[in-house]
Amino acid sequence: MFLLGIGNTLLMILYYIVFAKAGISGTSVSIVGFTLIFAASVYSMLKAGVSAVDIGQTEAAYALG
Repeated sequence: MFLLGIGNTLLMILYYIVFAKAGISGTSVSIVGFTLIFAASVYSMLKAGVSAVDIGQTEAAYALG
């Protein structure tokens, strides 16, 4: 995933430069940045968990309701 490949420091500098023109405080920028990083890591973990389930198990779950 794109956000996980970038270091946190570089990403926070990028967000601060982008949001500095909007007049948002540094605290808000850091909250938004770390939220996006955390969301990207949770997404990748959930995607790996779902893709680990076999096709037969998925069909059996659909059959059971």
